[in-house]
Amino acid sequence: LLYKKIDQIASAGSTAIWLDTEDGINHIAAISGSGPAYFFAFAESLQQAAQRLGFDNQTSQNLVVQTLLGTAEYVKQHRQNISLEADTNQAAGLFGRCINTVASKGGTTQEALKTLREQNLNDLVQLSAQAAVDRGNQLAAK
Repeated sequence: LLYKKIDQIASAGSTAIWLDTEDGINHIAAISGSGPAYFFAFAESLQQAAQRLGFDNQTSQNLVVQTLLGTAEYVKQHRQNISLEADTNQAAGLFGRCINTVASKGGTTQEALKTLREQNLNDLVQLSAQAAVDRGNQLAAK
């Protein structure tokens, strides 16, 4: 009963995740705790790319902020439908399905995604998350 009440309170603004051991805390911190900084780092790189394409600082910042907000709103509004569609197509999870809805086959976005894959974005993100976990473990051991 106590767990149920705690879960209700913790889930009021987001999703509560229950752990069997404390070891998972650093894993959650590596994703949810450090995750916003990962998004900011990507946004900063996207802004720099916009500037290299000729946009001034303010315009490039506005483009990136509006892209982030629109992307978050898209996922928020379509999450249930995208999740249901992803369940019937195991090859694409929620975010893979999101990519499929916004990237035209053979188009400019597909070409950019190809470059991100070739440059091992996935490996880089996984290495970064593991570095955060490792540091959390070091700090916990002190």
